Amino acid sequence: MAFFSRKQAAELAEEITDHLKLIENVKALQTAQKEIATAVAKLGEDVRRLEIGMTALKSDVKYEAMKETQATVFAVQSSFNERLQDISLKVRDIEHATGRIGTQKPNLLSDGNGSDTTNDQIE
Repeated sequence: MAFFSRKQAAELAEEITDHLKLIENVKALQTAQKEIATAVAKLGEDVRRLEIGMTALKSDVKYEAMKETQATVFAVQSSFNERLQDISLKVRDIEHATGRIGTQKPNLLSDGNGSDTTNDQIE
């Protein structure tokens, strides 16, 4: 059986201690790596949830914009219909006043004197 000197025993103990510290450091790094992987996976899930939420939000915004556009179109259409009805009533009143009750087309080129102006005379 070989005996070690104190110096050799101290060097061997230091080497074993360094080796154990290295093992502890590797274990700590492995644990940290697992924690990082878990955090990255959770972050990925959060990003996917945000993407889904953004898609839903975009759909809601598009729906609201469509409703606003539809309301605007309906308002314009209603206003147009009212004005068209007003014009129709005015035309009817003019026809009644002039004695033309829908039997003749009104001559829009008339000069008001009873003499009609043709397209050739306008030029």
